[in-house]
Amino acid sequence: MDISINFLIELTRRNVFKVASVYLLITWLALQMITVISPSLNLPAMFSNLATVILFLGFPVTCVIAWALELTPDGINLLKMLKTNTLFVMKHDQSSVLL
Repeated sequence: MDISINFLIELTRRNVFKVASVYLLITWLALQMITVISPSLNLPAMFSNLATVILFLGFPVTCVIAWALELTPDGINLLKMLKTNTLFVMKHDQSSVLL
């Protein structure tokens, strides 16, 4: 398999696409709320600019955290990639899932 295809498979397996899309949606909603609420609260224009910068700087951090960690019913676990031939194995306590 091609390296880029393996990378996309790994991104999908680790739910990075899901986390990124949810983060972007919440960021968009937060910026819309800030735009609507700022004039009535007499907040300076710098506030919306600062909020935009902070939210966009948080995007790559969120993607890296989504890559490294997995949320399970038992808590947050560190994901480990094990390569078996060309299949990636995701180990859990009770079973293994081949992708």
